[in-house]
Amino acid sequence: MQDLPSPEEMARRIYDLVVRNHTPLYGRWSGWRMAGTVLVDPSGTRFTPERLRGMAWHQDASTRLNNTVARNAKKNPTQCVRVVVVDLADWQERHFGKRAG
Repeated sequence: MQDLPSPEEMARRIYDLVVRNHTPLYGRWSGWRMAGTVLVDPSGTRFTPERLRGMAWHQDASTRLNNTVARNAKKNPTQCVRVVVVDLADWQERHFGKRAG
C-alpha cells in the first residue's frame, strides 16, 4: 500500500496549491506546473499569458504568410523583371524637348 504523506507534508502541499498556486500538471503536461499566473516547463522556462498570446499570434501569422506565399507562387510561377537603363538627358529631351535640359 502507498505510504500517506505526513500532516506537515500535506499542509505544505495545500499551502503551495492554495496560496502560491503551485499546481503540478499531469498526462501530456507531466513535468510542467503552474506557479502563480505563470506556466513553467520542466527546464524552468516561465511563460506568462502575454508571452503565450504573442507566441500563438506569431505562429498564426507565420502560417498565414506561408499559405499566402504558396498560393501566390501557384498563380505566378515565374515573375520577370525588366530593367531599362536610360540616359537622363536623352529621356528629358525625348519627353520635354530641348528646353527641359
